[in-house]
Amino acid sequence: MAGLKFDTTKVNVYHNWNNIDSLYKKIFLSLKTDNDTGKLTASNTLYEIIVELYKILHTGQNDTPKESQIIQDVTLYIEEHYDRTISLEELAELTAITPQYLCRLFKKHMNLRPFQYITMKRIQHAKKLLSSSSLSVNHIAELVGFNDCSYFCAVFKKYEKISPSEFRGK
Repeated sequence: MAGLKFDTTKVNVYHNWNNIDSLYKKIFLSLKTDNDTGKLTASNTLYEIIVELYKILHTGQNDTPKESQIIQDVTLYIEEHYDRTISLEELAELTAITPQYLCRLFKKHMNLRPFQYITMKRIQHAKKLLSSSSLSVNHIAELVGFNDCSYFCAVFKKYEKISPSEFRGK
């Protein structure tokens, strides 16, 4: 077995493509419902596809399996803990690297800073809640990790070009 090297990058890309395929199917099923909720679900799912494509396109050939694993661990942690305050130091400790190195790796692999990715995840989950529940915007802001509803609304509008209330109305 010596000399065999397993390329985890190809496995991760293959996994991402399978995930994208399932997301496309979800879009088509959502659009078949022919109602506003289906359209909002399709919109949110399209956003998920964009994130997955982004991951694939920004995983370079020169990346080491360790770098890819660090990014995968951090993004999984963010997905599981987006609803609370996450510090850069916390993410760095998780992967046993310095905060500065984590930022460089994240920028290299995702072309985003870690906090931009956290914000994208929060907005993504907020969109799901806005389209599938009658919770107040203030409560949704809290559920996705924003302590201030006004700040949440400003960030949401920056990313989505409409306010959370307008998003819900569509």
